[in-house]
Formats: sequence, C-alpha cells, structure tokens
Amino acid sequence: MHTHPPPRCFLAADAWSAEAPLAPEESRHLLRVLRSRPGDPVTVFDGCGRRAPARLIAAARGGLACLRLDLAAAETQSPPPVRIILAQALPKHNLMDGIVQKAVELGAAAVWPLLTERVVAAGDAARQSAKAERWRKIAREAARQCGTDWIPEVRAPAAFPALSSEIRACHRCFIGALTPGAAPFRAAAAAARPAPPGAALMIVIGPEGDLAPAEIALLTAAGGIPVSFGGAVLRVETAALYGLSLMHYEFLNP
Repeated sequence: MHTHPPPRCFLAADAWSAEAPLAPEESRHLLRVLRSRPGDPVTVFDGCGRRAPARLIAAARGGLACLRLDLAAAETQSPPPVRIILAQALPKHNLMDGIVQKAVELGAAAVWPLLTERVVAAGDAARQSAKAERWRKIAREAARQCGTDWIPEVRAPAAFPALSSEIRACHRCFIGALTPGAAPFRAAAAAARPAPPGAALMIVIGPEGDLAPAEIALLTAAGGIPVSFGGAVLRVETAALYGLSLMHYEFLNP
C-alpha cells in the first residue's frame, strides 16, 4: 500500500518555533484545499534549505493553521553546487508568472526581471513592487509543489544598465541572442566548466524582438557571452525555459 507524503507548507525562517501559526495563504492551502485535520502530519520548509516534520494542532484565531514543529528532527538540504541566475526581460501579459514557476522547478537561485529598450512599460514603482510580490508568492507555491527547500530570490523589475555590475561578479554570463556569430551554447558552457562551488552563473533572456544591439554590446563589454539556442526563433517564455534547462543540465547535473 502506497502512502502519500505529508503536505508541504512554507514557514519563514524567523517564524520557526515549537508551535507556530502559518501565514494566511499557507493556512488556506492546508485547511481548505487539502482538508487537513488536527493531528495530520505536515512538512515545513523555510525556503533557505531547511525542513522539519510537524503536525497540525488546530485552526488558530482568524482561521490560521497552527503547527507543532519537531525542531530536533529538522534537516538542512545542501545548496546547489552553483547559483543559476535568470535575468529576464519583462515579457508581455502575464508570461512572467509561468517563467518564475518553471525557474523554481529548474533550480534557479534568482530571477531578476529587467526593463529593456523593447519592453512595454511596467508601470510605476508601486505597481512594479506589487508584481514582484505576486512573483514571490508564485515562487513559494512552486517550491511547495515541486519539493525543493530553496526559494529563489525574485527582484522587482530593474533598469537594464544595472545588470553590468552584476555580470562582473558572476563566473560566467550567457546572453541568449539572435545576433550572427553567437557561440553555440554547448561550446560556451564547456568553456565555463568547471565552475567553482557556489559560483554564480547568469543567463540573460531578452524580450520579443531580442535585446537591442546597444544592450548586447553593453553586456558583452561587462563580460557577457552571446550564445545561440539553435536556428529557430523562440518565443520569450520558450527561450527562458530552454535556457534554464540547458543551465540545469550543464551545471547542476554534471
């Protein structure tokens, strides 16, 4: 007889204690979606590599689920061997939602949305902040679903020029590009191995119509390497997932 693993719930690291209430969204998922009852087992994770067994005590005031954590049995998952960073030009509509979700599943350590020359305006600072918070929620839900104990850093949309200094701090930065002369990704990845433990490796994905030539020149001057994903022109969301899959294969599963 097969038994299902306990449901997973996110609990921020600073909220861990012997008895702890879950945040509203986690409580709703546990109590209303999964129909958990007092005494049911739960696994909590903090998004920073730590998990622990717990049990549902009861619904606390306001409908929040309260858990009793077995802190003595907490485990810490080793971090990935390298940090994969997706720097993604902000796509149209809500495509970024799906990109963030899949980035979690593919082991990204960070997702940095970018405002590039060919990106539609993302609104004022308040709207951008609200978008970032929605993406962080999506990242938490994706981590809960796929079983990873690591939640990537998700930033608010940032101006493109700021990326240059970030590239200089990386072991390698690959720029998905349609420009002639871009190196095949496989060859560029082979030249980047072995990557030092904990090194940051960035993949930059442009918007519809690709990055502007001046933007590619800026990133190249900072040390970025234009790479090709093959002959087909990929949609933004396809390029992001394909690029992340290649990074995962080349650097997280050597």
